[in-house]
Amino acid sequence: MRYLLVFLLTFSTTHNMFSQAFKQEKRIYLLDITKSMWGYGGRPDIFNEVKNAMLKGIDNLSNPETEIVIIPFQGTNTYSEHLLPKWYFTIKDGTFKDIKKTINSFNINSVPGHNTDIYSAIQKAKKEVDPQKINYIFLLTDGAQSPKGRTISFDQNDLNRDLNNWCNWVNNRDIYLFYVMLTNDAQNKQLINIIERQCNAYVTVGTNVNIPFVRPVTNNIILNLKNKPEQLNIKLSANDWKYLPDNAKLDISLEDNTLFELTDSEVKIENNEIKIGLKKRNNMTWNDLEDRAPRESVIHLHISTNDNIKILDPVINVTIRNYQEKVLTLEFK
Repeated sequence: MRYLLVFLLTFSTTHNMFSQAFKQEKRIYLLDITKSMWGYGGRPDIFNEVKNAMLKGIDNLSNPETEIVIIPFQGTNTYSEHLLPKWYFTIKDGTFKDIKKTINSFNINSVPGHNTDIYSAIQKAKKEVDPQKINYIFLLTDGAQSPKGRTISFDQNDLNRDLNNWCNWVNNRDIYLFYVMLTNDAQNKQLINIIERQCNAYVTVGTNVNIPFVRPVTNNIILNLKNKPEQLNIKLSANDWKYLPDNAKLDISLEDNTLFELTDSEVKIENNEIKIGLKKRNNMTWNDLEDRAPRESVIHLHISTNDNIKILDPVINVTIRNYQEKVLTLEFK
């Protein structure tokens, strides 16, 4: 009985890790189907490449119960005038095969227009967010927001204003935006600067829509000086481990503090985790460290990379405790 009670006490300190790890995912794809995606107006013909990559990414999902939404978009008014389709499914429900056939049938002659309303597409994605899940929004476009006109009700200012408010809208929820600028025409320096200042928002350039990304399974770790910790083990999840380069490494840094330093500034991802070595500052003894440390403090570990990998939730809160934690033991006769 003693061991059961010890487990329950330990579980209470790691509950956040388990609750986050077992959240289901929802993936929302916003697919640009303006005629320029097929080369209209002298643009590169990229639709098949982008479409095939998107469908492959969905096929590769490891969890067949992941909820998927695909929303093709063009101008504001084409949704109502031309009844653009929208699909909700999981791999498990078996409808993806027919959805693929419809998407594969799209061509420059079958899609209605060539104006682009990115703003409205993002609003549609926002309505699909499930607060009980981890939501990934993939915006795939080869162009910029079109100006207001017959088929467009919003403009670049509306888009900029909306994305400038992304952090406030996310409000610490599990919502992540990947704005994929497929071609040079889609690249906008002002928009890139806005997105890069936001939380949970990322820009990628090019037609590789299956962006490799990793995230810590938990962003809260507890260390106790009484246990003489010399290593942090951080479990990671990824959209697809096959997307990461071989021997992928991450850069790590620890904010300035009086207790610990890192043994290395770069670590390799192995077995879906990183192992981070810790060393005592100024070669202090453990007794000196305990004398200097407050009863409890928090230091922040930052994860980054120069590789083509996006790091979601890159800050780890490391709580350092400097007291003997109590273990409740009950004996029954």
